Amino acid sequence: MRGSARDPDGTITNFTLLVDGISVGEFPYGCCGKAAVCMDYLGEVMVTGRATDNKGAMGETNIVIRVIGLPIHMLDPVGFQTNGAFKLCMCGQPGSNYVIEIATNLPAAIWTTLGPMENTNGIWRYFDVTGTNVPHKFYRARQL
Repeated sequence: MRGSARDPDGTITNFTLLVDGISVGEFPYGCCGKAAVCMDYLGEVMVTGRATDNKGAMGETNIVIRVIGLPIHMLDPVGFQTNGAFKLCMCGQPGSNYVIEIATNLPAAIWTTLGPMENTNGIWRYFDVTGTNVPHKFYRARQL
């Protein structure tokens, strides 16, 4: 999900995305943010975007999302971590096993296996710490 905020008489100093009151992304010194959320249950969830400006004023907007079916497969590149690792999030059928693979060129790619992933609850995260100086990489997840 993505959210943004603006302040006509100042600057946004903090922007937070929450799902059912739990922070899924906090973006200090920014007016926008992106967070990957994998839902492992059906029903309604409350999504909140909360912004604070340089004068301490806070505003928020809430929307309700109804989850009617779990995603079959979803691979979301979240981004780089402070240690240089690249974070990926995956949603899929609980109990299924996957393998994460990388390539450095497309379309005639040679895919290299980084490792198997056991998807016990429908959600997993992978941190790629290899080749932080590679100019680009392509990722895919395959169900085994």
